[in-house]
Amino acid sequence: IPDKANMKDAIVDYKVVHKMIDDFYDSKENNPKYWGAWDDEQFNALNKYVYDNARVTLAKFKKDSVKTVNHIAMEFERKKAADVYKKTSYAKTGILDTNKLFSAKYNDDVFKKNMRIPEGKNHGLVMIIDWSGSMTDNIFGCIKQVMELSFFCKKVNIPFDVYSFMEGDPNYESSDGSYKHTPISFEYKNGDLVTDCRVRLRNYLSSRMNAKDYNNGLLNMCILANRFQNRRGIGHDRFSYYPCPSDDELKCTPLNGAILLSEHVIRKFRKDNNLQSVHAVFLTDGESSGSVYTYDITKDTENDRRAGKGEMYNEKCNVYLKDNKTKKNHLVMKGGYYGRGTALTPALLDIVRDRLGINIVGFFILNSFTNSQLWRYVPKREHVTYEAGQTFFKDWVKKAKQDGWFIKDQSGYDEYYVIRGDALKKDFDGDLNVKPDMTAHRMAQMFMKKNNAFKTNRVILSRFIDLITENTTS
Repeated sequence: IPDKANMKDAIVDYKVVHKMIDDFYDSKENNPKYWGAWDDEQFNALNKYVYDNARVTLAKFKKDSVKTVNHIAMEFERKKAADVYKKTSYAKTGILDTNKLFSAKYNDDVFKKNMRIPEGKNHGLVMIIDWSGSMTDNIFGCIKQVMELSFFCKKVNIPFDVYSFMEGDPNYESSDGSYKHTPISFEYKNGDLVTDCRVRLRNYLSSRMNAKDYNNGLLNMCILANRFQNRRGIGHDRFSYYPCPSDDELKCTPLNGAILLSEHVIRKFRKDNNLQSVHAVFLTDGESSGSVYTYDITKDTENDRRAGKGEMYNEKCNVYLKDNKTKKNHLVMKGGYYGRGTALTPALLDIVRDRLGINIVGFFILNSFTNSQLWRYVPKREHVTYEAGQTFFKDWVKKAKQDGWFIKDQSGYDEYYVIRGDALKKDFDGDLNVKPDMTAHRMAQMFMKKNNAFKTNRVILSRFIDLITENTTS
C-alpha cells in the first residue's frame, strides 16, 4: 500500500472548507457560475432564507442535545471515576506511622502507606462520514449526531476532528477558465495498490477551532443539513433545494481510499494533541466504490500507470496485501473470488489498526428496518428446526426494530453497528403528551417509547463512552 499521502491536496482544513461556504453565500460575484441567472433581489432573499433557517436548525439541535450530552457526560465521569477507584492501590512506605504505634503489640501494620492512583489516558476521536449521494436521506440526522458528539467532546475536554470523505472530480476549472487535472491523493511506487486515488477528507469540525470558528462551522453544517433535507421534498417553498458549493455536494463512496488516508490524518492528530489513545469512527451507508489496480511505473501516462496490470481480481488465485511496515500479509481474496473494492475494506482496516494501535468502530445506516432489509443481517444458526429458525428470526427482527440498531459481526472493525436511518431524524426531546384522561397503561407505553427513542438517539455517543472508559487508566 502507498506509504506517503499528498496531504496538501488530499486533506482540506476547516478554514478552507468554511471559507468556501461563507464566500459562496456572501456575494453573487464570488460564484457567477451558480448565481449568474439570479438578480440581486432573488439572491438577497435566498441568502436570508438560508441563514435564517440554519439559525433555527442550529438552535433546535443545541436545545435537543442538552439532555443527551449532559447524560452522556455524567455517564462518562461516573465510569471514569469507577475505573480509577478499581485500579487504585496502596503500598507500604517503610516509615513508621506514629499514630499507630500504640497498637504495635497486637497490630503488625504500623507503617505509613501511599495511595497510588493511576494516571488517566489522553483520548481523542476522529469521525469520518460518508459524503455520498446515497446518504441524502440520512445526512441530516448524521450531521445532528456529529454535532452532538462535538458538544460532548468539548464538555469533557476531549480533542476531536470530524471529516467527510468523497472522491474529487478528475478535473477542475482554474481561475483562467481552463480545466486541469485534479491532484491525486497518494504518492505511488511501482507495485503499489491503487484505489480511490482522488479521495478527499474535508474537515468540518475540530477541537482546534476557536469559539467564533466553531460556531460558524456549526451554522454552515446546518446550512448543508437543511439543503440535503429539502432535496427530498421536505421543504415546499421556492428556495427549498438551494445551491451549495460543488465541493460540498454528495458524490460517490471512496471508502477504501478514505481508510488509507485516515492513517496519515490520525497519526498527525495523535501527535499534535499528544494523545495516548485515539478512536476512529467510520459512518457510512454503503460499500466502497471504485476499481482496484496495481501501479505500473513502466506505462507512459499517469492514468495508464495507475491502471497498470488491470484489475487485481482477474487472477484465479489467493491475493494478499503486503504491509512493509508491520511485515504482515493480509488476505484480500481467496481462490479467485471476485470482490472488487469490497473485499479490500477489512484488510485495509486491519492494516490501519495494526499500524496505529487504535480502536475502529463502524456505523452502517439502513434507511428503514423492514423484513426485506433485515433478513440478510440475522445471525446464522446451524442444526435447528425450521420452526425454531422462524421463531428466532421473528424475535431477532422484532428486537432490532424496537431498538433501532443492532451489532453485526464485520471483519476489520472492533465493533460494527447497524442503525435505522429514520431513527436519526426523530425529535427525541419533545413533550410526552400525557393527557389527564389517559390510562396508566397508555402513559407507561408512551414513556417507554420515548425512553427507547432516547437510547437509540445516543447509541453512537454511548458506544464512544464505553470505548474510552474500558481502558481509561494505565
